[in-house]
Amino acid sequence: LTGQTIEPGQPVSVRLGSGTWSLSVSCAETPAVSGQRQHECHVSVRNGPSEETVFTYLAYTENGEMLWASEYPPTVIWAGDIDGDDRLDLLLDTSNHYNIDAMTLYLSSAARTDQLLGEAATFHSTGC
Repeated sequence: LTGQTIEPGQPVSVRLGSGTWSLSVSCAETPAVSGQRQHECHVSVRNGPSEETVFTYLAYTENGEMLWASEYPPTVIWAGDIDGDDRLDLLLDTSNHYNIDAMTLYLSSAARTDQLLGEAATFHSTGC
């Protein structure tokens, strides 16, 4: 899986070995800022009964439309098994501002006992 956006309420499935992983985005409204509706949108990974939120994106509502703080929806840059343990690893676009690009690598081998994925590396760059 590469370059796949994840829209709220539209999960994306990833088959890996004999298992299927689900990536989803759910949003909750937070207190308004200067009268503008705000949202926290959680990207979750599910495998069987286990589920965890790996990243939270920010969004806001303008003219009745939900817009992402980064100007585009959550995107899976790459999904697969980079560490060879037959479990999902992800490279997510974790940009949360229109002038900042960020990517975060989540590895199953970096996960704690109670996690599916652990953050292994992050790259940030800022525009002008």
